[in-house]
Amino acid sequence: MSYYIGRFLGQLLKNFRAGDAKLLINRLELKDQEQEISVTSSLFADDGYMPLETAGLGVGDNKSPPLKIALSTHLDEIKSLVLICQDIDVPIPFPITHFLAYGIAPGEVVEFGLDDLSETNNGSEKCSLGTCSLGKVGWIGPRPVPGHGDHRYVFQVFGLNEAASQAISDSTTRLNTDQIVEIIQGNVVAFGALTGKYRRD
Repeated sequence: MSYYIGRFLGQLLKNFRAGDAKLLINRLELKDQEQEISVTSSLFADDGYMPLETAGLGVGDNKSPPLKIALSTHLDEIKSLVLICQDIDVPIPFPITHFLAYGIAPGEVVEFGLDDLSETNNGSEKCSLGTCSLGKVGWIGPRPVPGHGDHRYVFQVFGLNEAASQAISDSTTRLNTDQIVEIIQGNVVAFGALTGKYRRD
């Protein structure tokens, strides 16, 4: 598809978006709870624009952004972490999962460097990589339709209890978003989120 056709379609579909309601935090009915896990990146502020190097192939370098996850409460209750990034402005009925990782060992601070979360780097061996949308594994950088406006990419971290952590650990197959939701529903001790934006004019 040429850039100009893509831009025409992007403008045509500008008001059609997956929407906040289908964000995983909201599917798990956590939106009214206080965020007790801090999620930050040295490349962009919360609700700020992500740099070109994080964008998908054909647009940028497809490098996952560095992330810092900080826990200050529930350290005894949280047995593992799940990290997922979703685009909630994609012009289809449901968000696209751009990244999924689980089995992350909790700690007061957990850090991932630039491009640690690519399939090649395997999460810097700090996690197991799940199956993203379109069957891909590892970081899928932003590549929104030109002319569609800002897309929000929400990095969500969930601190899990013993039951969910054990169920994930016992899994013998690579998990996808729906399978993770089924396991962690009702088993989230704490959560946090960071939103990065990207657009192509």
